[in-house]
Amino acid sequence: MTTFAQRLRELKKAKGVSYSRMEKETGISIAMLYRYASDRTEPRLPYLIWLADYFGVSLDYLAGRDDT
Repeated sequence: MTTFAQRLRELKKAKGVSYSRMEKETGISIAMLYRYASDRTEPRLPYLIWLADYFGVSLDYLAGRDDT
């Protein structure tokens, strides 16, 4: 499991949001969010930026390059 997938699941849980709500608020499909969280694929840069902004974390944190 990649650090990205782990961090995505942790951030989703900490924020207390569903995939459905994330889809509505980010514009990223539920199917794609599931693929990200299950480590089937990783997002392209624009989606990574949207997710980092959505959760209020840095790109480095979301990608597993930084622990803050």
